[in-house]
Amino acid sequence: MTDNKEEEFQAFLEFHKPQLDAMGFPPNLHRRVFNKLKFQDFDAGERVQMIIDEDDERMYLRAIKDLEANEDVFLVDHAWTFKHRTAYKDLSSND
Repeated sequence: MTDNKEEEFQAFLEFHKPQLDAMGFPPNLHRRVFNKLKFQDFDAGERVQMIIDEDDERMYLRAIKDLEANEDVFLVDHAWTFKHRTAYKDLSSND
């Protein structure tokens, strides 16, 4: 790793470590989350499948590959989730 990349990681830690520690984020994943954020690596689809049950109006995640606790971190892009029957009302009532 070049000095510049290491400096960038250290700057990330300096700014975000208190937040990561406060939420109990595993230290072994600090570099992993830094890299995923830096390169916008949204790779959750390689390990999990999203299942939407429209009848139950719920969303589920199912592992498609084995997952171990504290071995990886996944970024979740912000999304608008909605129910079809209330979508228009939701959009109309929120700026």
